[in-house]
Amino acid sequence: MIQHAPLLYWRLGEASGTTAADASGSALPGTCAGGVALGQTGALTTETDTAAGFDGVDDRVSRSVVTTATANVTLEAWVYWRGGSGHQVILYNGTPGTNGYGLSVGNGSCAAGSTLYLILGGVSCGAVSGGTLPLNTWTHVAAARSAAGTWTLYVNGVSKGTSTLAPVAPTGSTVVSPATNTLNAEVDEAALYTRSLGAAILLAHYQRATATVSKTSSTLRTASSPWAEARSRPSPGCAPRPAGRGR
Repeated sequence: MIQHAPLLYWRLGEASGTTAADASGSALPGTCAGGVALGQTGALTTETDTAAGFDGVDDRVSRSVVTTATANVTLEAWVYWRGGSGHQVILYNGTPGTNGYGLSVGNGSCAAGSTLYLILGGVSCGAVSGGTLPLNTWTHVAAARSAAGTWTLYVNGVSKGTSTLAPVAPTGSTVVSPATNTLNAEVDEAALYTRSLGAAILLAHYQRATATVSKTSSTLRTASSPWAEARSRPSPGCAPRPAGRGR
C-alpha cells in the first residue's frame, strides 16, 4: 500500500499507548478512545502485524480531518465484522450525517443492517451497495472517486457499483468507528489517498493479504520508504484493553 502514496495510513498494529501511528510519512497520527483492543489477529497472513478491535460501544481512532478533497480520493481498510446493532461506520472522512464520505454497514437508510455501503454525509446513506458484509471474515473494502466525479465501491478488489453523487466537502475528523456510529469489528490497514486508485491496484492490495512475497521485498517497500521508517522506530501505540476482548 505504501508504494501508492497514501496521505494517511494507520496500520493499527500498536502494542500499547493511545496513539495510532501514521505509516504514510505524513505525520497524521490518530488518537485512540474508549479502550481500543490491541493485538488482534491481523488481516495479512504474510505478516505478523496485528489489528485493532472496536467494541461497537465507544471505541474509536480519530484525528482532525486530513483532507477536504471531494474528488481524486480513495478510502480503504480491512474489516472483520462481528455483527451488532445500529448503523456502523468503518472509516470516515468528515462528519457522518453532515458532510464527507466513508464506508459503513447498514440498511442504506442510516439504520441497522448488514450491507456494506458508500455513504455521503448529508447526501446519502446508500450511495453504492457492496452487498452483504460477511460475519467473522476479513474483508477488504474500498471506495474511490475519480477526477470526473464517479465513485466506485470495491469489495475484495472487485467493483460492486458506481455513483456520481457529489459529497459535501469534509469537515470534522478522519475516523475509524466514529462516536455517532460505532463499529463492532476488528480493523486493519486503514488508509486514505488523495488520488483515485484503480481496480488493478486495489485488487493487488487485496491479494497482498495472502501473497507469498515477503513484506521486506522491494516490491512492497524500500529501505528509504516512509513505511520502512515507520516500522523501524517504536510507536506509542493505542491503549490496550484487558484480555478477553475481541476475537
